[in-house]
Amino acid sequence: MLLLAITNHITENVAAVPLLWVLPLAIYLLTFVLAFGGGALGGRTFWLRILAVGLGALGYGIYNINAIQALQVSLPIFLFGLFAGCMFCHLELNRRKPDTRHLTEFYLMIAAGGACGAILVGIACPQIFSGIYELPLTLVAIAAAAAAVTWGGRNWAVRALWFGMTAAMAVVFGANVKAYRENTLTLRRSFYGSLRVVQSRLAGETQTRTLFHGTIEHGAQFVLLPMRLRPTTYYGPDSGIGIVLRECFSGPKRVGVVGLGVGTIAAYGHPGDTFRFYEINQQIEDIAGTLFTYLRESKARIEVVTGDARLSLQHETTAPLDVLALDAFSGDSIPVHLLTREAMAIYRRRLKPDGILAFHVSNNFLDLATVVKQLAEDAGYGARVVRAHEDDDALTLAAEWVIVTRNQVVLDNPSLKAHAVQDGGSKHTRIWTDDYNNLLEILKTPAVR
Repeated sequence: MLLLAITNHITENVAAVPLLWVLPLAIYLLTFVLAFGGGALGGRTFWLRILAVGLGALGYGIYNINAIQALQVSLPIFLFGLFAGCMFCHLELNRRKPDTRHLTEFYLMIAAGGACGAILVGIACPQIFSGIYELPLTLVAIAAAAAAVTWGGRNWAVRALWFGMTAAMAVVFGANVKAYRENTLTLRRSFYGSLRVVQSRLAGETQTRTLFHGTIEHGAQFVLLPMRLRPTTYYGPDSGIGIVLRECFSGPKRVGVVGLGVGTIAAYGHPGDTFRFYEINQQIEDIAGTLFTYLRESKARIEVVTGDARLSLQHETTAPLDVLALDAFSGDSIPVHLLTREAMAIYRRRLKPDGILAFHVSNNFLDLATVVKQLAEDAGYGARVVRAHEDDDALTLAAEWVIVTRNQVVLDNPSLKAHAVQDGGSKHTRIWTDDYNNLLEILKTPAVR
C-alpha cells in the first residue's frame, strides 16, 4: 500500500518526470533485501525511531494538499518516508518468519498481502473514495501497526508515543478529507483520477472556478459576466492557439480539439463555426457542461466525442478541419501515441491542405516541442514555437504551443512571430513512431539559479 500510494503521489502531484516510479520501487526492494537478508543494522527500537521521523515527514508533506514544494525538497521527504515505513514492515515480517516447514506458506501469505494492497490502492480506493486518500490512510495503518507491536511492552513512554503518532496520522487523514472538500462544488473519481471543482471565496467579478485533476490545475473560469467569456489559463489571447483562432480566419471554421478540460477554447467560437472536442473521460465532459459555461455560451456549434481521440479521428468521415488543437500533453502523463509519425498521418488526413495543427506542449520536464518539430519536418510542414507569459489578473498561465502548417501566411502572422522563440525544440532526436519513443532524450536540463 505504501509503495503504490507514494508512487502515485510523487508521479501525479510532485513531478511528471519519466521513470520516476523506478526510485520508490528500488527503495521498496532494497528494504526487502536488507530485512530478509540480515543486512539491516539496529534493533526494533532503532527502526521505530526512524519510522517516527519518516511518518512525521510524510505527514508534513501531505498535510496541505495545496502546498507546492520544490522537487528537491518533496522527493527526498517521500522517499525517506517510504524507506522508513518499508523497513519497519519488512523487519516485523522477518521477525515472525516460521521454521523451514512453513516457509512456503509464509512467503505465499506475503505475496497475497502484496496483492491485497495493490487491489486496495488500485481498485477499491477509487470506488470507495471520491478524493485521493490512500496515502494518509496507509500512514494511519502503519502507525497503528507500530502501536500494536509496542503495546505489550513495559515502557509507557513508547506506548504513548505510538498512540499519539497514530492519532497524528488520523489528523492528517482528516485534514486531507477537509482540504479536498473545502470550497469544492463537486468531487469525483474514476480510473482516470480524482476531479474537483473549487470556487474561490472572494465574491464579485474576480471570483473563479478551477478544475483540478488531483492537485494539478486543468482549467479555470471567471464566474460572472462579462469576464467569464474570457479565455484563461493556457488559452489566453496571446497563446499560440489564441492567436490562430483570433487572427488567422475571416470566415466560419471547423476546429477539432483533443482534450476538453473546461472547454476554454470554445470561447473563440463565432456564428457559423463548429468546435468538435475529443475527450476520453466522461466525468470531464459532465463537469465542463454543467459547472463551466464555455461550451453552452459559445457562439459556435459545439460537439463532444467521447473516447480515445486518435481512434475517433482515425474512423471519422466528417468534413475536414481548418484547425486541430492537441491539448493532451500538459498534465501528469504524456499520451505518446498522439505524438508519433502514424498519429501525424491521421491528423493530416483530417485537416484541409492549408489547415493548422496546434500542439500544446507546456511541460516543466520534457522538451515536447522537439518531438513536434521533427514530426512536422518529416511530414513536410513548417513549425513555429510560440510562448505566452503569465498574467494573474487575466487568469492566464505561461503556455508553450507549436503551430504546424503548410500555410506560410499563418507562419508569418505578426502576432505569432512576435511571441515565437528560437530555442524551442532545438534538440536532435530520433523521430517517434508507434514502435519507438524515448522520453529520456527530451528531458529538460534544470535551470541554474
